Amino acid sequence: MSKKAQQNASRRAAAKRVARQKALAKKAQAGNSAPSKASNQEPIFGTGGMPDFFSLKWQQELLGSVMPTNAKLVEEHDTAVPEQFYLVKVELNNADNKVWRRILISNKERLSDLHNEIKRVFTWDDDREAFFYDDATCRNLISCTELLPGHFFPDCRLDQVLKSGKKLGYVLDEFSGWQHTITVEQVVADRSELPADLVWSQGNDVEQFPGSDAFSEIDEETRNEAAKYKGAYTFKVELLGTKEPVWRTIVCPASDYFGNLSNSIHDSFGWTEGYYPGAFYSDPECQQVLSSALNATGYFGHDYLGAVLKPGMQFIFTCGIEQSKRFLVTVERWASCQGEAEAGTIRGVGDFNKEDLQPDVSYLLKVERSNSTTPLWFRVLLNNKDNFEDLFEAIKEQLTRQQKTLAAFYLDSSFQVKLCAFNQYFGRIFPNPKLFKWLEPGLKFGFSSGPEQQYTITVEQVVADKSELPSDLQWSQGVSA
Repeated sequence: MSKKAQQNASRRAAAKRVARQKALAKKAQAGNSAPSKASNQEPIFGTGGMPDFFSLKWQQELLGSVMPTNAKLVEEHDTAVPEQFYLVKVELNNADNKVWRRILISNKERLSDLHNEIKRVFTWDDDREAFFYDDATCRNLISCTELLPGHFFPDCRLDQVLKSGKKLGYVLDEFSGWQHTITVEQVVADRSELPADLVWSQGNDVEQFPGSDAFSEIDEETRNEAAKYKGAYTFKVELLGTKEPVWRTIVCPASDYFGNLSNSIHDSFGWTEGYYPGAFYSDPECQQVLSSALNATGYFGHDYLGAVLKPGMQFIFTCGIEQSKRFLVTVERWASCQGEAEAGTIRGVGDFNKEDLQPDVSYLLKVERSNSTTPLWFRVLLNNKDNFEDLFEAIKEQLTRQQKTLAAFYLDSSFQVKLCAFNQYFGRIFPNPKLFKWLEPGLKFGFSSGPEQQYTITVEQVVADKSELPSDLQWSQGVSA
């Protein structure tokens, strides 16, 4: 499909959404509500019209007695339900060849989570509207993303709509018409109950927009080189130095660059504010470089994963201030397509950087002028949940002559590789991560606001309260009042 045809398709889909929203609004104004199952009127799930997703009566009809209406009862009900896992087989109905994937998902997850898993194992596009139906023939609609892609109305918990042997219909992108049958094959208490030789996938990935070329925007030489590397790798990426295990599963095509693997690691661990330079090493001592972005540009080269990696191989990935974040990356397996590599994977274990998990502490930072003939330094105290924009503002208060448009933080005190910088387009520091994601006691990194305005920042101490600091602590030297 050409780019123009895709744009026209998007316009038609948008027009359909607007028309349906107007129909819903008109129906609500008329005072119509979903009919009872016991009545002989138009059924709740039917072709005669869209149900009112915001009607409590409609949701009660859908969910029945399993869903209490009182908010407190809902919370108690959710807590009381024991966690189980559905082994779900998702078959693509309108493909030339038989293509299916299996998914293991908790009964406490929601339709939106099942939607995300289906997209993942079929490698479908992220911003398309989707529909769930109460039957495999896709006639009785129960939930959809009519109003906002990725947000379902209602977003039911899976134990409210699924049970062993149940079949659902699922359609992604009404224009393209990709229709799936979802079958709950088994309900288990733990993944260990499944057969060790369970087949998780059949069939290659199907192009969501047939006729499109994944490499259409790159030159022919690069396209031919990338096409040499088939299939996809499944990686286990483990964060080193944590008390409890923290790891994620990542899947990347063999034709991807190491830079894309770096970006995937950042995304999977929750560093979504931007992409940060790092390096891959083939040895634990981080001496033999596989691929690196620790250079003036901050970008990886065009090193294809398929040209370097093999199943069973292990290597190290480092990133952050002074490369303080280190990961052990294991190539667990190679698969013939990305969907096959995704199917059956466990997304990860543990977390370490959620804001609500962090203790409320403060960093004592010393900001010291580099290459100065006279001592010039000052200290600042910032909360660990502050961000680099807050650190920038604290420095500005002390240094009235610093140049805002040239301000940047660097990964170390050598001022070579930027961590984040003042962006004139955004009018702020970008990326702008929370301090706790990158700072640790003893780390040193750079700040510059011009060629002659370079400073080394040292994380001197982490304290729970300002009262822990010495009462005679000197806060500055050589800084104008």
